[in-house]
Amino acid sequence: MSSRKPLKKVLKNRIDLLKARAIWLQGKDKLLMRMYLDNGSTFRQMARLAGVNETTVARRIYKIVKRLLDAHYLTALRHSEEFSLMQMEIVQD
Repeated sequence: MSSRKPLKKVLKNRIDLLKARAIWLQGKDKLLMRMYLDNGSTFRQMARLAGVNETTVARRIYKIVKRLLDAHYLTALRHSEEFSLMQMEIVQD
């Protein structure tokens, strides 16, 4: 049982980190992450609202999470003024 406490703490810390970094997102990505992290919506619920397949939503959420945890992406965000709009779109996708 005691081994679960650290895991719960790690997961909570990861969720808090994702919530903090999600403010950098825009548009649909930001909305999806708010629904997922803040509201606890399921992929099925989000898919129904968006009118897409549940798997599509799951893939998008996983892609966003991976991006928010990526050090290279964070560095690009910190130096976003050095990139053109097209370059930032590439970084964000």
